[in-house]
Amino acid sequence: MKKTGIKIVTIGGGTGSSQVLLGLKKYPVQLSAIVTMTDSGGSTGKLTAKYKVHPMGDVRQALLALSNAEPADREFFNFRFAGSGLKGHSLGNLFLAALEKATGDFEKSIQIIKKLFSVEGNVIPVTLDFTDLVAYLKNGRKLVKEDQLGLLEKKGYHFKKLGLTRKAKANPQALKAIKEAQVIIICPGNPLRSVLPNFLIEGIKQAVKNSKASVILIANLMNKKGQTDNLTLFELVAFYEQYAGPRAIDYVIYNTSSFPPSLLKKYQLKDESPLKTDKENLSRLSYKTIGAPLLAKTGYRQKKGDVLLKRTAIRHDPKKLAKMIMRVVSKTKQ
Repeated sequence: MKKTGIKIVTIGGGTGSSQVLLGLKKYPVQLSAIVTMTDSGGSTGKLTAKYKVHPMGDVRQALLALSNAEPADREFFNFRFAGSGLKGHSLGNLFLAALEKATGDFEKSIQIIKKLFSVEGNVIPVTLDFTDLVAYLKNGRKLVKEDQLGLLEKKGYHFKKLGLTRKAKANPQALKAIKEAQVIIICPGNPLRSVLPNFLIEGIKQAVKNSKASVILIANLMNKKGQTDNLTLFELVAFYEQYAGPRAIDYVIYNTSSFPPSLLKKYQLKDESPLKTDKENLSRLSYKTIGAPLLAKTGYRQKKGDVLLKRTAIRHDPKKLAKMIMRVVSKTKQ
């Protein structure tokens, strides 16, 4: 049955968006997930390069998160091949690539998957134009394509600003969703590779600015070396507003859980460090900050066949995160 509650739009990509969607789908809300379309790494990168199809990895994760299909069916869609030839490829990615080649329409492919896997909510590519990310460095050099941004963790690669190889117009469906939204959530996730690229798409930043919706930023648990390095929460929000627009954010939700040494030792990636909260700066800002214990107790275990990318294992707890989001949403309705 179609939900008729408050309209919530999420903006992001990858794991961060899916964690938000997994928690919120349990509530009586109407969800629309706007996802980035500049992924060029892993299974997605190989398929887009070979078959000239749209990047599908972030779309697949959002569809899975919103799926009400049986667990076995979701596992089937998320299955990864371990053998040679298709090693590391997700069946869902192959499925979406095949559907796009067969129909010639990426959005139609998404609608087919929605029906097959009982997806409740909308999954919207931020753009249907083909473009790639560019990271401009302080030494005048640049890194082209999303997967190359991993080099920013190396010594001597000092990030300056993020851009695109060519202009890309926003998907009209994304603009419509933002216009109709009552709440917009900027999801956690890799800042330069998953979240902020959405705001480089022509029309998105202005649409969020013009929207009457309350904008909530979910702060990351961890900083990324070469991207946000040792930024505090206050500095992180300022960095995001360089791309989303000044005073674009109304609320910031952040984690107050301490990180158990055992969790960091077992799951922390070499390019990650916990985000620090500078409470002395938070009391005099234009946005409201809400802290809560949001850390998942156990780290994510990467699946055996998932060998093409190293994924973040320290994650938000979807239930705790959704509960806090809905608490903020209730305030916006008052």
